[in-house]
Amino acid sequence: MINFSNTESALIAHGQEQQITNIRNGKPGTTKGTGATKIFTLDTKEREEVTEQGAELIKQILKPK
Repeated sequence: MINFSNTESALIAHGQEQQITNIRNGKPGTTKGTGATKIFTLDTKEREEVTEQGAELIKQILKPK
């Protein structure tokens, strides 16, 4: 999960989630909606990919020269 460093950034992110929800529901993306598609969280597949990529990066960093 992504954390935001201040309230303003969190509100902007929530507004973006509302815009995505509107677009998916055929409404204008520029208006605030009532729902919020979570675009700042990872699904299972994304979490696995990040874990694999992170592990590979750590291996490369720790590999003796």
